Amino acid sequence: MTRKLALLIGISKYTSTEIGEAKYAREDAVGVRDALHKHYGFNLDDEIILMTCEQSGLSPNYPSRNHILDCLTELKRYESDNLELLLVGFWGHGILNTDGLQDERYLCAIDTNKRNFVASGIARGDVIRLAGKVRAQHTCLILDCCQTAIGPRSVANPFSETEHNKMLKEAENATRDIVAARRDKGYEDSVPSTFTIWHSCSPKQSAYPCEDSKHGLFTAHLIAGLNQRLGSLNELSSYVSREFFNKTRHLRIDQTPTISEMIGLIPLPVVGTLPSSSAPQRKTPKNTGTTSTPPSPALPHNVEPLIKRRKEISKFYNCIAAGPSHTVGLTSNGTVLAVGDNSYGQCNVLDWRGIVAVAIGNAHTVGVKSDGTVLAVGDNSKGQCNVLDWQDIIAVAAGISHTVGVKSDGTVLAVGDNSYGQCNALDWQDVVAVAAGHSHTVGLTSNGTAFAAGCNNSGQCNVGGWRDIVAVAASHYSNHTVGLKSDGTVLAVGQNSRGECNVLDWRGIVAVAAGAPHIPGTVGVKSDGTIVMSNPQSSSLVKSWQDIVAIAIGSVHIFGVKSDGTAIATTGGSATQNCGQNNVIGWCNLGMRERN
Repeated sequence: MTRKLALLIGISKYTSTEIGEAKYAREDAVGVRDALHKHYGFNLDDEIILMTCEQSGLSPNYPSRNHILDCLTELKRYESDNLELLLVGFWGHGILNTDGLQDERYLCAIDTNKRNFVASGIARGDVIRLAGKVRAQHTCLILDCCQTAIGPRSVANPFSETEHNKMLKEAENATRDIVAARRDKGYEDSVPSTFTIWHSCSPKQSAYPCEDSKHGLFTAHLIAGLNQRLGSLNELSSYVSREFFNKTRHLRIDQTPTISEMIGLIPLPVVGTLPSSSAPQRKTPKNTGTTSTPPSPALPHNVEPLIKRRKEISKFYNCIAAGPSHTVGLTSNGTVLAVGDNSYGQCNVLDWRGIVAVAIGNAHTVGVKSDGTVLAVGDNSKGQCNVLDWQDIIAVAAGISHTVGVKSDGTVLAVGDNSYGQCNALDWQDVVAVAAGHSHTVGLTSNGTAFAAGCNNSGQCNVGGWRDIVAVAASHYSNHTVGLKSDGTVLAVGQNSRGECNVLDWRGIVAVAAGAPHIPGTVGVKSDGTIVMSNPQSSSLVKSWQDIVAIAIGSVHIFGVKSDGTAIATTGGSATQNCGQNNVIGWCNLGMRERN
């Protein structure tokens, strides 16, 4: 029987009055312990947990510097030939020593003194090296603490990029120790070890709490992933990264987890399994030691730059929308701009505040507020504006006469015209984004698959076989649906009479939009900021556009945002069809507000 071992350290309260409470750190350690025990076969005898009590005073195993280092050293005696996984977790404060004596990052033990990290803090490099000394098939280090001076879990100066690189170098040194220790003992390396470091935030960022779950924001998603009983560290890291991105985007929080996988000196995907005693269908074939677990199919070499570029432009997602006769844009201060036809009051948004996402239909406009509530103005003849009682919304989409919202729990709400069943999405689960066409609705799930409901007369709902999707778009005017894959390629289904679905040869795409009668086809934003269109006749409209980060298409115009937050637009219709919807000259500061 394989064995798993965990050392979990949760420090909320500190003896030093100079160091404030690290909110929910204790709850994080307990929550991870419970999930490991319940779903992954961890024996309570093999779980060491050090934490401060909620009551005044300290628990018997209070996490002082010496006690933590003793436990890290003692891990060595737990190892055995069948130790499959060692997990070391720390929840609390993370600090950089700035006294000029030593250039090092520290985890704050309960007895850490703000003025003397060298004497009482624990160098993260020591944690990495001590964990690396244990002979386990897979070692995972989880650090949910700040890397910045500003924020709810930090009290010191920010870590530099150099410091972050040094941490990775320490991980490399630790893996050298693993190899050296094995050779010293005569062990063969037939089954490679992986050493994974998960940090809840990137350099110069804070680790935020989540008041709803009473956990750290990162660990709340980690526990949710563990409770999903995912079958491998790789699946778990993908789930956490995806869900965390959606949540921070909704909250407008600048916190990006980093996950580094090391083996020897070479970064590799994590292949260690986390078998669940209560989910046998998730079991993976046992490694005999003579062969390695087959790697996942290789992605194109340019995937990492695409992921980086999508992250860079993510603040522009859902910040613009274009309809048949009006256009809206979300500014970085949470206000909304609108131009074009206002016959139904669809442009009456100038008093909106605290908006984080916008969408528009034929003659109505929808906005999501930072508190998860929703506003709507314009035509309500089909009930498409009946959203004022919606709560906890993270994303919206608007069709011609219906409106769809995604809740933070992954369920979906829909109101308005349901003539074709386009609102029949109330039983969808695990949805992170939606798109609404003329009479159909598309949902993107957290695992990269898609749902669709509504009119399917041209096959626009045939998305059931899609995989690895990161964004979806649906045309208001042409019956087709578009999906952007993580490798920068694009899929499309539905009407193709004017080249709407001619996208299979596209590469390096980071954003997509679905076309309209007078601007037929599909539009893609490339990672270099240029535009591609599936219908060559429309390409001349945007041939000169550069530095584009977001795109939207109305029935007669194309609306784009540049990386500096300014707007650009062009028309493909006649003068009689122009209601001023492309009059966006002077618009600036578009995009969601960034936190310092």
